[in-house]
Amino acid sequence: GSAKLLESSFSHNDVLTLRKNVTSPGGTTEAALKILTDQNFGIKKIIKKGVIAAISRAKELDGVWYIFLSMKLETLENKIANCYISLLMKDKNVDFSLENIALKSKVNMDEILPLLPYEEKINHLYLMRIFLDNLDKKVLHDLYDIIIDEEISVYEKILEGFFLRFENLFQYRKAIQRLSEGYNKRLKNFNFLFLNNHSFLLKLLKLSGDKDNYLKINARALFLQSIYLKALEKFLKEDQIILEQIMRIIDDDLKKVFEINVFFRNFL
Repeated sequence: GSAKLLESSFSHNDVLTLRKNVTSPGGTTEAALKILTDQNFGIKKIIKKGVIAAISRAKELDGVWYIFLSMKLETLENKIANCYISLLMKDKNVDFSLENIALKSKVNMDEILPLLPYEEKINHLYLMRIFLDNLDKKVLHDLYDIIIDEEISVYEKILEGFFLRFENLFQYRKAIQRLSEGYNKRLKNFNFLFLNNHSFLLKLLKLSGDKDNYLKINARALFLQSIYLKALEKFLKEDQIILEQIMRIIDDDLKKVFEINVFFRNFL
């Protein structure tokens, strides 16, 4: 009834007039309103605080939703990337289109397209980067578990990090090789994945005990990058090479860097 009375001409004054008209003088409603509008009781402050609390909670819930959405997107990316790698591990005749990846991973294309809007080659590199990033996270966690209670040198920690990375890469060698067939592809992959590799090596140095400034750590990471790329080239080109041979190459190069390079001599 009150809503219909205000429907034709709503304003602040109309509300006050309506309240006055429907409040019987000396009645129960008037008695209650006197208390609610009395400044001494601070009811306006209470209502204001209630509104502020509601707004604050809404912002918190919005933050929780953002975290949930980020986790959902990350899980979706990982699912698509893992599916792509599994397809790469199969025969060359497998369909690598986004439509087939969506079908195999049981993900709707409407969910994939916002994440992978590029041309096919770039999308494939992007999926490879997601996969390798997850692989590196696993390697760093495994390395931490190994070295946390072990009394080993910085050199041994770095060497162990390289070992764990290549040990994991060997499991997916066929997929990585197929993405890196030919010099031009390898060069493009290197440029695309450079920051991923550099980030992994920075974290490896920090886990190994490097407490130097940012500039020196980055310089050391660049030297380690050259060792890694030399071993990776062997890994990609020589089908018969095994993990032990890769590690001998890395061990020899790492020893030279630690003995000759001033950045690493001071590191020890």
